[in-house]
Amino acid sequence: MQNPGDKVSAGLAIDCPILMVTSTRSDFRRRWSDDLLGVDTVLDVSRLAARAHCLGPHLTLVRLEDAVHDVVLSPKEVRDRFADEIRRWEGAYLR
Repeated sequence: MQNPGDKVSAGLAIDCPILMVTSTRSDFRRRWSDDLLGVDTVLDVSRLAARAHCLGPHLTLVRLEDAVHDVVLSPKEVRDRFADEIRRWEGAYLR
């Protein structure tokens, strides 16, 4: 079975505009810290950002400071920035 990351690295050639939103940081520590409230604890966002260009030729990558893995579960200020980015991207590419 092929690793999905290998498929992405090889290039997916998605031919429509893509919006990718991640946190700015990952943290995989095993003990609780309040620092974990503003980072992705599931995926390595630096690795995702480095491979993002392999998804397709028309990609928008947005990195949100203090976002958690599921961005919509981030603090309200981050969710508001997320919503603004979606509206901006939608206005540019989906209308």
